[in-house]
Amino acid sequence: MPEFSVNPAYRPVANQPEARAQLAAAMECSAGVDHAVRTPVLLLPGTGASAKDNFSWNYEPALDARRIPWCAITFPYVGNGDIQVNGEYMVYAIRTMYARAGRPIAIVGHSQGGMVPRWALRFWPDTRAMVDDVIGFAPSNHGTTQTQLSCRDSCLVSSWQQAYMSNFIRVLNSFHETFPGISYTNVYTHNDEIVRPNADDTGSSSLHTGDGRIANVATVIATAVNADGHREILGLEVLTSEDGAGWTAFLRDLVARGLSGVRLVISDDHQGLVEAIGAVLPGASWQRCRTHFMRNALCLVPKGTQQMVAATIRTVFVQPDAATAREQWRRVADQLRARFPRVAQLLDDAEDEVLAYLAFPQEHWRQIWSNNPQERLNKEVKRRTDVVGIFPNDRAVIRLVGAILAEQNDEWQIARRYFSAESLAKLSPPMISDLLPTPSLVEAA
Repeated sequence: MPEFSVNPAYRPVANQPEARAQLAAAMECSAGVDHAVRTPVLLLPGTGASAKDNFSWNYEPALDARRIPWCAITFPYVGNGDIQVNGEYMVYAIRTMYARAGRPIAIVGHSQGGMVPRWALRFWPDTRAMVDDVIGFAPSNHGTTQTQLSCRDSCLVSSWQQAYMSNFIRVLNSFHETFPGISYTNVYTHNDEIVRPNADDTGSSSLHTGDGRIANVATVIATAVNADGHREILGLEVLTSEDGAGWTAFLRDLVARGLSGVRLVISDDHQGLVEAIGAVLPGASWQRCRTHFMRNALCLVPKGTQQMVAATIRTVFVQPDAATAREQWRRVADQLRARFPRVAQLLDDAEDEVLAYLAFPQEHWRQIWSNNPQERLNKEVKRRTDVVGIFPNDRAVIRLVGAILAEQNDEWQIARRYFSAESLAKLSPPMISDLLPTPSLVEAA
């Protein structure tokens, strides 16, 4: 496919003499960029953040401590304006740093900052030889479905442009996603609250086409409630491919280290994970996260009706017992069938998956019908890893995240029980506590 301009009438900022000063003023650099001994790093903030907001307290001092020179950009309107313009600030920064350093640079960006370098590389081919690495943390490479939920009446320009399948996103990905000679690394979680969907290695943040060297890295965490009713951390792994083989290997490792007696696994609808559960944990039921299911359903209806559809589906989860909950589920499907047939079909297909929690004691329902507890843990891991940002290898990720999880596991052991002893006694058959705690429920990120 030939390369083309997104808008032939668009007047590049760099061609406007009065804008040269603005381009330079948006960029700040550390010492050591000129004739750099080590590869200089260009830091790009996410939407709504300045370079100071994103990097002054983490990346910049970390790079300074390692004597790695850096520059950082603050986009106009802190990234809320036209991303095409932000791309031109990128081009100016790449060319300037390359000329000053006399060597290719590395780019590190968060969210929009992880995606916008690709716009510059896409439409200014001369910049490709000036870049060695592009590292994105939760980059919005293919947009996000969250825009449809958050931009009901009006939205900022960059938010519309980052909507899933927007014209901007279509053009960004209309040619090769990567280019030869550049190494691409994308780090993201399954449960990112902004960039969605990101449930597997085909998610929005991932890249797949072109001749660049691509490493899409995801950290997966398994937690459990053991036979004593306490939560605990089961395992951590860094996967570069989240297909069935990756998930199967992860679960088999947990079993090899003593995991047994699993009654229920709670996760989003990740096909590779679901298949791995059936293969490695026979006898365990699968609970599809109701929160993720709701997002899937709302993507099938117009924005103006999403609140009504969501409220209608939620009536299922306030029912007092399993029988009435299933009756209400089918009643809701029938109510929506004429106007929203795709939602009704989704409800028909997912009944057993979303309502699996009904087979367990009612006292457990709120804790097991969604992955929300896992998402809160993931958010804390993300908050603390963002301070470091750049990891040289998988072992470094596991060391830091493992330390965070060990700390959380210790806190859980002295906290009150997640499930009471009385509610655990209602399980059929009852759980038997071995010398080592035997996990009863597993949540997979």
